[in-house]
Amino acid sequence: MKKEMVVARYNENIDWLKKITCVDKITIYNKGEYISNDYIKLKNINREAHTYFYHIVNNYDMLYDETYIVTGK
Repeated sequence: MKKEMVVARYNENIDWLKKITCVDKITIYNKGEYISNDYIKLKNINREAHTYFYHIVNNYDMLYDETYIVTGK
């Protein structure tokens, strides 16, 4: 069973993600300042619901078996 964590980030510190080992993939959507991690840049429109909707619509045919959606806080 494949597991993915989708993170909606603005300018929060996301160092805590380094401790996550229970998922196969972490996808970070960044609407804030540059971060050194791999991420997908989105315009800062709406709130985190926009980010989650964007992920689901753009990955609908290849969603993981389980997708955990979290904020960067």
